[in-house]
Amino acid sequence: LLYQPIVSLHGIAGGHYEVTVRMLDESGEEIPPGEFIVAADQADLTKFVDRWIIANCLATLQAQTAKGQDTRFFMKLSQSSLTDAEFLPWVGELIKSFKLDTSALIFEIDESTALNHLAQSKVTIQGLKQLNCRVALENFGKEQNTFRSMQELPVDFIKIHGGLVKNLPQSVENQEVMKEIANHARDADMQSIAAFVEDPNSLAVLWQCSVDFIQGHFLQEPSPKLDFDFDGAF
Repeated sequence: LLYQPIVSLHGIAGGHYEVTVRMLDESGEEIPPGEFIVAADQADLTKFVDRWIIANCLATLQAQTAKGQDTRFFMKLSQSSLTDAEFLPWVGELIKSFKLDTSALIFEIDESTALNHLAQSKVTIQGLKQLNCRVALENFGKEQNTFRSMQELPVDFIKIHGGLVKNLPQSVENQEVMKEIANHARDADMQSIAAFVEDPNSLAVLWQCSVDFIQGHFLQEPSPKLDFDFDGAF
């Protein structure tokens, strides 16, 4: 597991991290997700990758809590898990085995996947909220009817897709869209996250657009350590 910090632009407490995964080959070299996740999809194994990540995240979160660390994890949920009738019972039983504040667990669902499986997405989101977990929609803003997902799906976070962040300081059009998304999210009692932030100029614009959180290599690349200085980030 690797962890990339998601940092509040407005002083929200707690250490937020997105969890990513790397696979090691026989010689210990990393295989990027773009390679092994495709193979897992083809073999219908992605839901088991999800479960491995979630189980290890809960164990890590338990260790962080024992050390007095206020840590929250964003974990991607694949289409395979979203459409798996056994997922909610499984995650419910897993959570019971850990004594945790489950509001520290945020499950990310891709916006396109959520809209393509709308009925199942609603069931999954409702089930996760009953477990006191939270939910994020990622790659938000790519769909033409993007604000429909805000209306249909009661999520807690909106993660704006990277295409809107790219060249943000030079694109007035992207800035206007970013402001609109951030305002809609706030009105819906959701928090907005801009991913793929790569430079300080974008950071300044995102602040002006009233985005709540940022994530990207400008802050830190994914790391195996949970040691980012959130208090001293800016």
